[in-house]
Amino acid sequence: DQMGTPFALWEDDPAGFVEVALGETIWEAQRRIAVSLRDNERTMVPSSHSCGKTHLVARLVAWWVMVHPPGTSQVITTGLSWDHVRGQLWPHIRYVHERYRLPGVCLQTEWQIDDRFVATGKSPAPQNEAAFSGIHDPYVLAVVDEAGAFPSNLGMSLESVMSSGHPRLLAI
Repeated sequence: DQMGTPFALWEDDPAGFVEVALGETIWEAQRRIAVSLRDNERTMVPSSHSCGKTHLVARLVAWWVMVHPPGTSQVITTGLSWDHVRGQLWPHIRYVHERYRLPGVCLQTEWQIDDRFVATGKSPAPQNEAAFSGIHDPYVLAVVDEAGAFPSNLGMSLESVMSSGHPRLLAI
């Protein structure tokens, strides 16, 4: 109650958030990703296709938004193309938002709570070196899907979000 969110209990336990608050089961590799995201500024996840990465990332986005006090966090998601951002990760985020009746409104690639963006999907042009500038909330999570093919100059732009108080980068 003091934190302003009923999910603050899981601030240090993303796997617990998924398993207890959402009532889902995750497997050991997903648990390691969740723990790494909690403990490290940068988490890089090499993996194969269809092993539950996108499923987990949507739940970790919800964890990040829900455990931090309102108005203190923001999630930026990005990927190889607009079609990828809109058609791969965000349907999972919208599903989690709707299924668990999380607060706010979740649109095609934007989640808003009280008229404030708490999560956004972006796919900037590769030459846009300032694409991720200006995001300075105390708790910022940047998620890069298909990071192996992500343009390096956009990766450099993501470094600007890593200057917040408690930043995290999750590259899949």
